[in-house]
Amino acid sequence: MQAALSEHLTELRRTLILSLLALAIGIALCFCFYQNIFSWITRPLHHIEGLQRQEIRRERLFNSSPHEVTYAASSESAIHPSPSVRLIQEKVYAIPPGAFLEIEKIQNSGLVLFGPAEGMLTAFKVCFWLGLLLSSPLWATLILRFVLPALHPTEKRLLFLFLTGSTAALIAGFCVAYFLTIPLANRYLEVFNSSIGSNLWSLSHYLDYTLMLMIANGLIFEIGLGLFLLVHAGILTEEWMRSKRRYMIVLAFILGALLTPPDVPTQLMVAIPLLVLYELAIFYAKTKITP
Repeated sequence: MQAALSEHLTELRRTLILSLLALAIGIALCFCFYQNIFSWITRPLHHIEGLQRQEIRRERLFNSSPHEVTYAASSESAIHPSPSVRLIQEKVYAIPPGAFLEIEKIQNSGLVLFGPAEGMLTAFKVCFWLGLLLSSPLWATLILRFVLPALHPTEKRLLFLFLTGSTAALIAGFCVAYFLTIPLANRYLEVFNSSIGSNLWSLSHYLDYTLMLMIANGLIFEIGLGLFLLVHAGILTEEWMRSKRRYMIVLAFILGALLTPPDVPTQLMVAIPLLVLYELAIFYAKTKITP
């Protein structure tokens, strides 16, 4: 008995170590591509004119060498050469010794950073959550290998069905948040804020807000999946769900208020999908019971 317990604990320790290793690899991979990840997360902001600002950066390129050098300017740069500089071809300049170019670079910027460490800390935060999500197939498989031997065949089948449905519901919630909830919330909040002051959104705050909305929509779809499973198991009936519809409406708006920023349109965009899923569960209960 003691030997079996020791072997069980050893396998548990091995599972936890490998799961943490998988998570660390996922976070490291995400951090290698954090710029692409930030670009993807902030893409819903690109169509909001109130957040798109232009910054002009000026620098002087001085030729301190004894030889003539050439410089190819980018298309978005404005060049002001000194009199002795020659234009060889379009946007390509020959700079003799002692001459210089005044370069103005126009950069579009949206989100801002309010501290020297904000960018780094935000990158670690986003990469942790995304790494946790991307590495989930690995650490979930390891945990399942540890748990499955103790389950009966019927329990194993139900567990795999639940995990498959849960993953699909989570992905559906993320997609609804990314393509619908977040863009609409961004537009509403930008218009609302512009009537009060200037829109100056922090990278850290925006990503926290984006992750919150994605998690909120994911949870809503998970609740919807739970309703369908309870109906399928016969625990919830059509009559019971119809009788509790008023309570569900109140609960949906309470969840919308708790899981989203304090603005009504965003709360509606979280509450309404839950109510739609509730009605679909009622319809499923009706078709399941009635041939």
